[in-house]
Amino acid sequence: MRAYPDPPSQAGKAPSLRKRARRDPSLQPLVRRKRRLRITRMGGGFILLSLAVGFAAMNTGMNLLFLMLGMMLSMISASGFLSMISLSRVRLSRQAPRKVQAGEPFPVRVELANQKRFFPSYSLRIMEAASKPGKMEGPRTWAYCLKLPPRHQVTLFYEQRMERRGVHPLPPVTLQTTFPFGFFHKSRFFPMKTEVLAYPPLGEVTQAVLERLDRSVSEQGGSRNALSEENFFGIREYRPGDNPRWIHWKSTARLHREMVKEFEREEREKVMLYLHAVVSSSEAPAGSVALERAISLTATLACHFQEAGHPVGLATFTPEPILLPPATTQEHLEEILTTLALLEAAEGGELSSFLEEGNMEGTPIVIAPVEIPPPLPGAEVLVPTEAVFQSSLGGGVG
Repeated sequence: MRAYPDPPSQAGKAPSLRKRARRDPSLQPLVRRKRRLRITRMGGGFILLSLAVGFAAMNTGMNLLFLMLGMMLSMISASGFLSMISLSRVRLSRQAPRKVQAGEPFPVRVELANQKRFFPSYSLRIMEAASKPGKMEGPRTWAYCLKLPPRHQVTLFYEQRMERRGVHPLPPVTLQTTFPFGFFHKSRFFPMKTEVLAYPPLGEVTQAVLERLDRSVSEQGGSRNALSEENFFGIREYRPGDNPRWIHWKSTARLHREMVKEFEREEREKVMLYLHAVVSSSEAPAGSVALERAISLTATLACHFQEAGHPVGLATFTPEPILLPPATTQEHLEEILTTLALLEAAEGGELSSFLEEGNMEGTPIVIAPVEIPPPLPGAEVLVPTEAVFQSSLGGGVG
């Protein structure tokens, strides 16, 4: 479920690391690991076999064994040389969306350009390497290019996923090849800097809770939100309480279920989401998990009411109180999601006194990690329990 359009991409290109390392000694380990050679299991076995053939040739003096030894050593030398040629003068750049949804995969675009005049590059594997110098970890995500002709460019994609909300740097990129015989892992390190902002993960609110909230918002609107049959909006499935005069018989006969006409309201009722983001130190870490579920529920409700056409606002008691007045634009929804993505918990304070100062319009809906008394008269208080909200969360801010 995505509640926002794809934003413009953010490109990360390899900087001139060697020049920066001359001024900053802390970057020297990255320069040393920019290229790396590692023997594979097949390569290790072939080298041991070559040593055995060489030992037998020296002991027996047989010309055939010396010929075999020379061929095997030539293959080892050619493997190292050709893998070096494959990685030389290959330019790599990476692009990723600036804003993504936590828990959902997003595409990362990689462009490879072979700047050599005559020699192609073979068997190129793109991996996200470990960020610690001198430590190689297995690839989490990767893309593969079988052949890159000289003076050609290819675009590859792989999927990445951020499990937690917040700002996350993407790991550095390693370009690796085992061409031609698979004896060596020859790798080249690209220390790119690319960051993405992960919105809170969206979940599913129980249908009964959604119906209760929609009913509360409609009742709060009163006569200002009366439906006008002159403003036709669309066709949807029949819900209990709908006027039978609004049944659309042609769609009902075609879809074999009751469909009704939906009309646009003269004025949509405003919805104000109040997030009680207060977690005491004695409640950690259970309180942090509950707060993350509350933030995820707030983001889900903001998307739900925005899709329904209601102006949505956000107020939250945090170390720096935040008030976003209700609006219906997509930019405003992204501002709400960005605020929730970067939200930090407050360790104390009364939400009721904070809300009195805000004096915001709209139907109040309070989301809290734990049970609290209603801070506003007539306000709905939601606690993200399993009976209210279903979400797969993985921790807090990244």
